[in-house]
Amino acid sequence: SCCPENSLPYLAPSYTVKGTIQAHSNGHEFYASGDPTLKKAVLIIPDIYGWNGGRTRNIADYYADNGYYAIVPKILQPAMEGAVDGDGHADVPFNLQYTISITWEGCVQPRVQSMIEHLKSVGIEKAVMIGFCWGGWVLAHTLSDSEMSGLFVCGAVPHPSIQLEQAYGGKPVELLSRVTRPMLLMPAQNDSDSYREGGEWFEALLMNNPSSATIDFPTMTHGWVPRGDVSIPGMEAEVERALSSMLAFFKAHDI
Repeated sequence: SCCPENSLPYLAPSYTVKGTIQAHSNGHEFYASGDPTLKKAVLIIPDIYGWNGGRTRNIADYYADNGYYAIVPKILQPAMEGAVDGDGHADVPFNLQYTISITWEGCVQPRVQSMIEHLKSVGIEKAVMIGFCWGGWVLAHTLSDSEMSGLFVCGAVPHPSIQLEQAYGGKPVELLSRVTRPMLLMPAQNDSDSYREGGEWFEALLMNNPSSATIDFPTMTHGWVPRGDVSIPGMEAEVERALSSMLAFFKAHDI
């Protein structure tokens, strides 16, 4: 599956954004926030609820406020009927068949490549990636592709769903062993122990990327960063800890 049992549900966007909707020359759309003349960027791959699910764009604005040009692609195409802003999974019970219909070669890779081309076209010299849940699987594929990973310094994955590789007939341990950039994993309490210290998948990542790290969030549930309800006691503080931990990881890798 993509998300483990008892993961957090869909969260509707409910904030004012600072950025704009733009499109690559081939028509691939994305949300953009911040100043590209700063020469550094963060490419945010959303969870299965797409480019305007939860507070995804608000998170892009957070990194823009911290000195990055931040973009979020419209990437889960075609969208499920009823999906917010025409992207990804609708607010209905999780549908694995829809999720695995979004393939790397047929859908995801071309859109990530468009975002890389855009970043280079506006003068970005180095970038990082963030992948939420499903987006972590995209991040792992991108950072294990020698032709696509060059612009990126490192990546971060809150509540990873890299285990989705199994639904496509692959093995997460093999995918992570091919990653060529350091990654920060941030598992929630209901994520696999394979993402934690000593876990098989984290150890596979460390083989080629010894500055990778994993930070456990034992009181949080899978999905909390973009879609945890901040009215729940303790939620907002753990969202902020996740965002600041990623920022610190990026800065530790000189970006």
